[in-house]
Amino acid sequence: IEVLNMAQMTNYLMVGHNIPPFPDPPQRVMDILNYEPDNSSSAMANGKGFAMGAAFNFETGEQTFLMFYGSFGCGLGFDIMLKDFSDYTCAGRGSMGINGWYAQGQAYAWVAATVGIKVNLRFYKGRYEILDFQAAALLQAEAPNPFWMRGTVGGKYNILGGLVKGDCRFDFELGEKCELVATGSPLDGIEVIADISPKDGKTDVDVYS
Repeated sequence: IEVLNMAQMTNYLMVGHNIPPFPDPPQRVMDILNYEPDNSSSAMANGKGFAMGAAFNFETGEQTFLMFYGSFGCGLGFDIMLKDFSDYTCAGRGSMGINGWYAQGQAYAWVAATVGIKVNLRFYKGRYEILDFQAAALLQAEAPNPFWMRGTVGGKYNILGGLVKGDCRFDFELGEKCELVATGSPLDGIEVIADISPKDGKTDVDVYS
């Protein structure tokens, strides 16, 4: 759903036997937080389960008033997945979830603002940025058996064209992260021996065969 080319609302719901791996946070959130996604489960095959999510984004684009220009944007959203991990265990732990069913979820938000002034003097013409500010928060959780939660909050600021600038980030982590391990053999379903030569019962076989 899109309104006035500024606000956008997206929603999804998936139920079935071909649910993809859990999604990464939005790129905007990862850029602000300098966040590196955990790809430990990215190689996991699609499986049966339930997934849903929603996101809201609002961006004004560049707006002008007299000699000033600026832009503002914000967004928030969530993803939730309940999936059958019966073919996986946690490394060093064994079984996971309840009868193999395990839940993953994340919630996130971001805000960004820029303000500047357009200078048009005889001896100088150009754009002078007064303020550039970005902040984001991300909360991720997995449960039950084992339970794990991680939160990250951070931001960046740039004032008076870089005269004052910096960034900050705060993290916390609770519980035990599950490192997925497939329970089946990687050779399941593969015919390892395709042919045997010489054939059983064959006579007068050359010694080099």
